[in-house]
This record gives sequence, structure tokens and C-alpha cells, in this order.
Amino acid sequence: MPPEFLLQMCLSALSIILTAIIGIIVKRMNDKSEERRADEKSREEETREAERARREEYSALKDGIIAILRDRIIQADVHFSDRGHATISQKDNIQMMYDAYHRLGGNGIVTKSYRHIMELPVAHEEHA
Repeated sequence: MPPEFLLQMCLSALSIILTAIIGIIVKRMNDKSEERRADEKSREEETREAERARREEYSALKDGIIAILRDRIIQADVHFSDRGHATISQKDNIQMMYDAYHRLGGNGIVTKSYRHIMELPVAHEEHA
């Protein structure tokens, strides 16, 4: 065989081998890129799920606080009505609860109780 033919065969074989190696490298790079995209998508989904869970928890806590404030104001109305009076500090406390109740989104259910407490005579702190 002529040396030119052998050289051409070696160059052809080398070209095929290099093409195969480059193909393998490109495939691995694509696989890594797909893995990164999948990981990123998974992290985004986890973040969305955590945010949804946080919103649900916040909503439950908010609803619970509204319920407690509503119950406390209504109970205070019954208590102070039985006594026939409330002190300034007790009325201030009811005012703060009522304001917080509405800032949290509470409706007007407790307004009647609140107004009734505010209309009660004021007792001095030592008579409370």
C-alpha cells in the first residue's frame, strides 16, 4: 500500500474518532444542561409550594386572631354589661382590639358590642 493511502486512512480514522469524541462531549454538556433545567424547575416548584403553604398558614392565623378578638369583645360586652360600667383602661383595651379586628379584615359583627361597651358609664380604676 502506498504511504499516501495509509496517511489518508489514518487521517480519516482520526477524523471519525475526533467526531465521535466531540459528539460525546456535546451530548454530556446537553445532559448536564437538561439536569440543571430540571433542578431549577424542581426548585421553582418547591418555592411555589412553600409560598402557597405560607399563605395558607398566614390566612389560618389571621382568621384565628379575628375569631379570638371577636369572641373577646363579645365576652367583654357581656361582662361589662353585667357590671354596668367599664374603666378607661378597659375601654382603651377594647378599642385596640376592635381596631385590630377591623384592620385584619373582621366584619361589623362586633360593632354592636363595641358601641355598647363604649356607651357604658366609666368607673374609676379603684372601683373596677
